[in-house]
Amino acid sequence: MSTGEAEYRDACIMELEVLASPEQGDYRNVYVRAGSIGVWFRLGARSDQVMIPFLYCSCSYFLSRLRGKPKPCSHLKSLAGSLASGRFRVIEASVEEVVRYVSEVLASGYAYSLRAKLASGKEDVGGGYYSGEK
Repeated sequence: MSTGEAEYRDACIMELEVLASPEQGDYRNVYVRAGSIGVWFRLGARSDQVMIPFLYCSCSYFLSRLRGKPKPCSHLKSLAGSLASGRFRVIEASVEEVVRYVSEVLASGYAYSLRAKLASGKEDVGGGYYSGEK
């Protein structure tokens, strides 16, 4: 990672930590855990997003600003709030399922399979725990 990339990452983290408040977190943020890896999803009314805390969001707002001076989008701000408040959902999945969920979001804008799994209620592990490592 170059010095510029590290400085940008640190600036984004600081901005998100300042903006993050427990009131911003909600259960539309879902952490899908597959063994030792996990991926964050934001389930929205108009589209779903794939996120990496403090670093990446698949939304058009975030992606359009990668060439210029990127700023955190509302999805990353909401995720920071969820992490601060513990308001999010956690589910277990296989690696193949995680790949399918990410592929669906990137191809169509919706994680149809993830939404179906959450709607069934059978696989929900709960919410409010994320250590950032495993």
